[in-house]
Amino acid sequence: MDFWRPNYLTTALVDGKESVSAYLQAMNGAWKDYAEQGGRELEEFAAFCYHQPFTKMAHKAHRALLESCGKEIDEAEVSRAIGLTTTYNEDIGNSYTASVYLGLAALLDQADDLTGRAIGLLSYGSGSVAEFFAGVPVPGYRSHLRSEQHREAISRRREIGYADCRERRQRAFPVAGGDHPAPRETTGPYRLAGLFGRKRAYEPR
Repeated sequence: MDFWRPNYLTTALVDGKESVSAYLQAMNGAWKDYAEQGGRELEEFAAFCYHQPFTKMAHKAHRALLESCGKEIDEAEVSRAIGLTTTYNEDIGNSYTASVYLGLAALLDQADDLTGRAIGLLSYGSGSVAEFFAGVPVPGYRSHLRSEQHREAISRRREIGYADCRERRQRAFPVAGGDHPAPRETTGPYRLAGLFGRKRAYEPR
């Protein structure tokens, strides 16, 4: 019961300490399962990408992994293993399901050539489910990166004030049927056009 929403509430309840504990337990279990199935040794990985509900969670996770493997916790080694993977998360915050892959994008966009070098990834989600798996960049991967587009997308963001943020958080589509257009705000390639006939409609910006 670290993160849940009772039927009578519209927002979730969170027990932060229990949530961190559940994450670390799931991470350790996922790594143990990976190792028992013949996975790579810890030292074989060039970097680790963790699910990041907040940036420090990746640091907590890697420290816990080192500890569970009987390694001394060297902060320089922690930074080397995950430092580049947290840079986009530091800018945009929690992207939920996408956060492990946002970490991977940040790593590939900034690291030296990782061709043929293993990258560890930890996926984590609702129900306290975790999976640890490995990926290996193939030759030529750097020619397919979208590094500039990623940086440009991040730089397009703009700050909003407290009142504006509060107003946006309180917005909700009506529960009745009918047509309910959404405001034109996004700078991305697609936008939520609105709710029409109880269905979400998306369109190019």
